[in-house]
Amino acid sequence: MKNTYFIGVDGGGTKTITVISDEEGSIASLIKTGPSNFQTFGIQKAYKELKLGIELALKKAHIKKAEIAYGGFGISGADRDKDFDIIMSILSDILPDTPKILVNDTTIALRAATSDGIGLALISGTGTNCIGFNKKGEMVRIGGLGPLTGDYGSGSDIAMAAYHAAFKYNDKRGKYTVLYDMIKRHFNTHDIEELIELTYFDSYDYHKLNTITPLVFKAAQMGDSIANKILINCANALSHSAITALKRLFKKEEKITIALGGSVFIKQPKSLMVEIIRKKIIHLYPKVKFTVLDTEPVIGALLLAYDKFYGDGRANRLKRNIKVGIKKALKGYPK
Repeated sequence: MKNTYFIGVDGGGTKTITVISDEEGSIASLIKTGPSNFQTFGIQKAYKELKLGIELALKKAHIKKAEIAYGGFGISGADRDKDFDIIMSILSDILPDTPKILVNDTTIALRAATSDGIGLALISGTGTNCIGFNKKGEMVRIGGLGPLTGDYGSGSDIAMAAYHAAFKYNDKRGKYTVLYDMIKRHFNTHDIEELIELTYFDSYDYHKLNTITPLVFKAAQMGDSIANKILINCANALSHSAITALKRLFKKEEKITIALGGSVFIKQPKSLMVEIIRKKIIHLYPKVKFTVLDTEPVIGALLLAYDKFYGDGRANRLKRNIKVGIKKALKGYPK
């Protein structure tokens, strides 16, 4: 008897993870490729990374496209109807005959953290987003469209604020911050102005610029007031987004799950930033339960595929097996 296979994809602004599993939740393959947010990197780049990940995953699992029963896709940049149309056209070209569900990557984080996808997901990673669903099926998204709309609180924002502080000290516009010396050591340079080259057209390196984000948390733990202020500002912005969404979806006495996802929250689950967010939200919604994702959100994409195909609670029964399998498969990749 042939196995039934499912595919789940988490396409983000830093990387794309593609996973294939069977009807028992056993992981047949996991592949990491580059970023697939078409808004940031273009349609051709998104297409290339999604296609590469899917084809390599199929090859590694030793199966054909026709053997995929259902696909779950959580893709960064799936925000407006136009965005969904663009991404769905890409997926339909790669997997034309595979039934599929496409959601924003924030939604799969919420599904990964809950048994029913009800609650709120607050993301701080390469970018930031806030999406919630209530029991009526109503959805609210706050931000998630980039800096033009006032989004703030991502790892990129934290890094940029640190650069601003360091450069202001460098030319005497601002006070000293330990971030000044930490950033120079991080890039092994005596002249912080050399970092400007990372913003030049021919040498622009978005990801390298963002590698200093953890330094801000370290500086805050050391008592640096400027680093603390950066994290407080981000926490206030993210709290405001979450509370705005909660007001539109839930009553104050309801029990609500809030999933904190994205690299910033996952790597710094007990930071000042998380502490402020918790306090601000619990003050208004005392029955909120916070959970920081301890696995890759791609598990949520797979769970959505199972949900759609079977239409029962089977996905939740397989969740632990899927989680363990993904964790094991990820050991083959550098963090």
